[in-house]
Amino acid sequence: MAKTINSLQEYDDITSRIKHGSQVNLKPKVLVEGYSDQVVLKDHLENVEFFVCGSKSVVLNTIKELDDFDYGVAPYVGIYDQDFDNDNCIGSHFCPYEFRDLECMLIRNGLPQKLLDFYGAPDKLRDFNYVRKVLAGIEDAAIYVGLLRSANVQNRWGVKFKEIDLSKKFNKKTLSIKRDALIDAVIAKAEYPIEPQDVRTALQDLDVSDLGPRGKDYLVFLGAVLVRELGTLKGQNVTEDMMVRNAHSLSYSILRNCAWLDAVNHKLSENI
Repeated sequence: MAKTINSLQEYDDITSRIKHGSQVNLKPKVLVEGYSDQVVLKDHLENVEFFVCGSKSVVLNTIKELDDFDYGVAPYVGIYDQDFDNDNCIGSHFCPYEFRDLECMLIRNGLPQKLLDFYGAPDKLRDFNYVRKVLAGIEDAAIYVGLLRSANVQNRWGVKFKEIDLSKKFNKKTLSIKRDALIDAVIAKAEYPIEPQDVRTALQDLDVSDLGPRGKDYLVFLGAVLVRELGTLKGQNVTEDMMVRNAHSLSYSILRNCAWLDAVNHKLSENI
């Protein structure tokens, strides 16, 4: 069973609990951000002990503490999203997801096609060129949102993107993001006054990352087109939460032959 970090006080002693617990449990230790990470990974990382840390920072800091302590009782790794904060670490015990996050890794390994197979309308999927055009539009939209997320972090605008309904910022007729409407929403949610030109200037200074978009943003847009353009889902079934649940439920076959997981398993099987 996973150990969950619920407060800063618990964070203070997570390292000691791992060390003391290893006296009776020699299984390799896997630290993850959230419970859903454990649910998805547990069938692929067998005979390990999971620690659900609650945040990326707790995963990273705990791994650093174990490294500084020269912990050598059992193998251990920290698995986490790469996000837009550039807060990543280098070392044999740090195992960020192969792309931006778990959901993006699933997307890059065939998730969209599986979701289309399950929830798409067969008559609408026969036009392969249109399907490719839709998926390209979704990719572009999610990448643009990712650039805004990155600019938000770098410029400290304080925008909470969870308060913005991204599905309403995607034009399903033109298959593109409503850039002006999204910028207006970002400005409205910023912690201090900013102008549209401030946002556009910040975006010009950013490059598209090879890590890909935030997977959940992509899934929001894919869910939007599965209502009518490519599928027959009802609107209430395409919230971000429901799309993520659908993605995770389809993850087993996607990850079964994933090279990234093979590398993680190799790290956990190595001698200390």
